[in-house]
Amino acid sequence: MRKPRRWRKEFPYYKVQVFDDVVSSWKDERRAFDTVEAAQEYIAEKVAPMSARIVIVERDGRRVLDT
Repeated sequence: MRKPRRWRKEFPYYKVQVFDDVVSSWKDERRAFDTVEAAQEYIAEKVAPMSARIVIVERDGRRVLDT
């Protein structure tokens, strides 16, 4: 049996996006992070050879971080 989903209620949080060359667009990775540092560590460990960026998700929308 699947575990129930944990919905995030705290804002802001951070998402990592990776550039998909096939469709020429940015795609969200599945994980969300509580800190920028955690998102940067994920990029360094998991997606380093690909183009990646960090997006901050706030209650009123999302935007790309200038890092």
